[in-house]
Amino acid sequence: MARTAPPPRAGIVDVLLALWLWATLFTAYGPKEVQQQFHYVPQILLAILAVPLVIRRLAEGRMLLPTEAFLYIAWAVWGSTGLFVARYERIFWSSYGQTWKLLILFLLVAWAVDSYHRLWTLLVVGFLGGMLAATVAPLLGFGSYEEMAGGFGGRARGALGNPNTLSLLASIGFMGTVLAIVTARRKRAKVLWTLGLAAPLYIAWITGSRNAWAALVLFGMMFYLFYLRPRMRGRFGARMAAATTLAVAVVGGTALMLTFSRFAGRFESLIEFLTTGETRSFFQSGRAQTMFAELRMAAKNPIFGVGLGQDSLLLMQYGAPRQLFLHSDMPGLAGLIGLPGWLLYYAILGTLTFRCWRASKHPTATHEERNTLSLVAGFTATSVAMTLFSPLYCAKIAWMFWGGIAGYVTTMSAQFAQRAAQPHPALTPEPGAADGEAVRPGTPPVTTGPLAGT
Repeated sequence: MARTAPPPRAGIVDVLLALWLWATLFTAYGPKEVQQQFHYVPQILLAILAVPLVIRRLAEGRMLLPTEAFLYIAWAVWGSTGLFVARYERIFWSSYGQTWKLLILFLLVAWAVDSYHRLWTLLVVGFLGGMLAATVAPLLGFGSYEEMAGGFGGRARGALGNPNTLSLLASIGFMGTVLAIVTARRKRAKVLWTLGLAAPLYIAWITGSRNAWAALVLFGMMFYLFYLRPRMRGRFGARMAAATTLAVAVVGGTALMLTFSRFAGRFESLIEFLTTGETRSFFQSGRAQTMFAELRMAAKNPIFGVGLGQDSLLLMQYGAPRQLFLHSDMPGLAGLIGLPGWLLYYAILGTLTFRCWRASKHPTATHEERNTLSLVAGFTATSVAMTLFSPLYCAKIAWMFWGGIAGYVTTMSAQFAQRAAQPHPALTPEPGAADGEAVRPGTPPVTTGPLAGT
């Protein structure tokens, strides 16, 4: 019987990639003492990583370029037009340079992530390790957090202080843990990883980040749509899991609204809006007023926008209550780079989600590969929904993670195409897979015994 090849062991590129991601998160979102003393470490690790990475790609005779990379280039070029029209030279060079730096990060991570093993290394060691390090360091006496209003006992700065970063990290942590639960082969490992779900939930709770809780609820919905629903097919256990996920999301969200005074006020204004139609308190928040200002900015500059990097400079001209940054990609990015640039941006995320979903349906994919790709598709769909309340277009963490997913799905799609082109015996379902699910290429049909002919 043919066996599937085991995942490759971690090499020097994997180790350097994990260290780079860990150092990037730790120095960017940890205590100020860390940022001041070790800010140069990620740049050094990035330079060291790029050398063996490019050499390996050249030796293989291929430089993997995901479809999303070409869409990103088109998006960045279009985004520069608004800057040219606006003629803000200083802002142009800073924002334009940052945009192309994000492309380099996107490609480097895409080149480094070739397989399931390297995607797992990226998830656990890089993102989760960096998040935990930035969170735990002050508790060990290494630096200190500055407190700000809100949250449970004050929301800490650093990795816990930026709500956009926290929402993305919380969903990544949730996805990584769920991925470990689904792909674990031993029941003991599944139980241990299930207990690990408490970590992202606890971090979201102590910081009081509404974005983090919204991201977790969104990921729960996408987990049901992309993973549980296609596999239910009358299974009692899957239906119970779906019902539990929905119940936790509803009860947890309601408890959060009623526990924190800030959220309770928003909850009461929402109830007032739904029951009486009174919009005064519901639409008077700074976030709502900022989003209305973003819509007005997009309406007055529908083609080229006002240019990247000019959100805080120009928002007050369109009725924002105070000088704020963008609070959403959906209306805000249209005002910065126009509707064509807005469409290109969501074409990147939409293409990535669609390619993951399509690859998860490939007939030559194994059970483990289908599970992984289904969960990854659910996460990319979650990140698209998160842009409604988070400006992720300029988030380094977002583009690095999207780059890892793009590299993974591009490599897996190429492997699926190679498998389909090779002659092989009849395909049979993998042990443990549902009807019509994953198959293992090269497994001969059963010809004897009670299962003959299957």
